[in-house]
Parts: sequence; structure tokens; C-alpha cells
Amino acid sequence: MRVLLITNHLDGTDGWSRYGLDLYNELKRRGLEVDCECFDDPMSYLCDASASKAAALRLQSAVDRFKPDIVHIVVEPLQSLLPFIELPDKVRVVATIHGTYSFTPALFRDPMKKIMASLTYWKVAKEIDRFISVSSYTKEKLHEHWLAKLSGAYGKTVVVDNAIDLSAIRSNDRSHQKRILFVGAIKPRKGIGNLLKAFDLYARKYGPDAALDIVGSGDTSSIPIGPSIKVHGRVSDEALDRLYSTAGVFVLLAIPDRKTFEGFGLVYLEANARGVPTIGSRDSGARDAIVHGKTGYLVDDPNDPEECARYLQMILDEKAIDPDDCREWAQQHDIKIAAEKIIRLYQGR
Repeated sequence: MRVLLITNHLDGTDGWSRYGLDLYNELKRRGLEVDCECFDDPMSYLCDASASKAAALRLQSAVDRFKPDIVHIVVEPLQSLLPFIELPDKVRVVATIHGTYSFTPALFRDPMKKIMASLTYWKVAKEIDRFISVSSYTKEKLHEHWLAKLSGAYGKTVVVDNAIDLSAIRSNDRSHQKRILFVGAIKPRKGIGNLLKAFDLYARKYGPDAALDIVGSGDTSSIPIGPSIKVHGRVSDEALDRLYSTAGVFVLLAIPDRKTFEGFGLVYLEANARGVPTIGSRDSGARDAIVHGKTGYLVDDPNDPEECARYLQMILDEKAIDPDDCREWAQQHDIKIAAEKIIRLYQGR
């Protein structure tokens, strides 16, 4: 079987590319012939027919050269290229939907752009044989849009939970310090402001010796950097491993709005794989990634620092979460398991 993956890049530095990289490597390990066509700025093709058509020329060349049995679009905005290429009837098209970009018409307020996005979505939905949702939460969000149901996209969507390549994760001895770790883009949707409030409350009420490590890029102007709060920016895999080894808990309090949401969050699994408990928001894909009370906790209201601070106290001071339960949960989300399910979908089963 020959599989052509369409993604942004294979650096593994964001959710899209981490998913694409792990799937690429696992499919190759299983003996499939895999090629990849990368487009660096996926969002630039949304509602831009000229840009999509130009990029589609390169994609068409890759299809003609590689002659795939499966075209798997890993990054949602790159579905915009699909109407501009010609595929043999025998080629199956599969698309993974992650979160915010799973239903692109919802991203636009401008009436003309919304109409253009809706027309593109309709065409694309008819050409894609199967949608893979990385969480039940994302599939439920898709169900909120009448066009997703009318176009047939929702009916063609199956859930294959997000997964990680456990073989690529180093297992370090943990020092069980009172260190809270955040890894992700530093922006409001990731709940960094709410985490800072919860950390301040926890430090004042329970753990004056606690520390917060923030890993990621973005606007740091509102972060009170000091002895107990450090912003590391983007770091190497080795540096990230060291931060996980000293972390007592991982926290990402995603905040959904009308247009954006967290579809799963691979970082929760990456933390669990190292035995680190996690805290996330119930109204997000974290509810698929966290087993409440076993691998971490789900906050009902990410805007309530009291709730998160209490869970921090339960994890860091009361040791309410067993690291072995975290590791066991991560093992259930190994890329090997997900790849097996995806290959069956490639085969039309």
C-alpha cells in the first residue's frame, strides 16, 4: 500500500507535525510505502483559491509521481487543495481533523469569506472518503454545524484517539518536585492567564516553595517572570526531558470560544508517558486525554483558580495520582495502536 501524507512539515514541533511525523514513521515501520508532501503555511490557503490552485500544482505532481493508493490529509486547511487536483477513482482520500480547523467555515465572520469557505467545505466533504477525528470531543463539535451533517462529513467521521510514539520518549527518573509545567503556545486559548492565577493561589495557600516552568513561544509580556516563574521559550528535546523529570504536574487549561477549541492535546499523553499527572479543562479534548481522578483532573471552569489550585494541592502534596496509572494510560495511546486502526480505514474496513 502506498500512502501520500499531506502535512505542514515533519519537525514534530507542533500538534499537526507531531501527529504527521509519528504516523509517517509508524507506517514505514509496518512496511507501507510512504511519501510526504509538506506545505509550510497551511492557513494561507483558506479562502484563497489562487494560492490553493498554485499549491495544488505541486501536490498534483507528487500524486502523479508517487501514484498513491491513499492520500491522507493530516492538516485540515490543506483540504482546500483537494478540489484543484485530479485523482484516479481507485485512490481513497482520508483526512484527519484535530480541533479548531475541523470546520473551517466557522472561522470567518466576513459573509463572503464564510460563503467561500462553505462552498469549499462542501466540495471537499464529497471527495473525502473518511474523516478521522482525534477525539470524541472534536467529533461532537463537528456535529454542531448543520453543513457538516448535510454534506455527509459528519457521517463519514470516525474517532481514532490521538496517539504518541512511546519509543521516542525517554524515561527519566522523576524527582517529584513541586514544579508545575506548561508546554504549548503562549496565547489566551491555551489558558496561560488562568494557570498563572491558579499557581499564585496555590503558592500562597499550599506551596510557597512551588515553581512554574513555561515552555513555548508567544506573548510573554503579561507573565510575571521571577524566581518561581520561568519562561524557557522553545527548547530542545533533551531540555524538555529534563523539565518533565522535575515536574510534579502538567497543566494546560484550554479555553474554548465560538471559533477555537483544543481538540485533544498530545502534551497530556506526553506528560503521562513520563509518569507526570495532568490537569486540563473538561470543555475541551482534554476530557478524552485525561482520566479524571486517575491520570489527572479535569476542571469544570478554567476561569476558577480555586478549583485548579485544589487539584494542584491534591497532586503535589497529597500524591493523589499514581504515576504508574499515568504511564499505563499513555501506553494505551501508543501510535502503534492508532496506526493499526488507521490502516484498517485505509483498507475500507
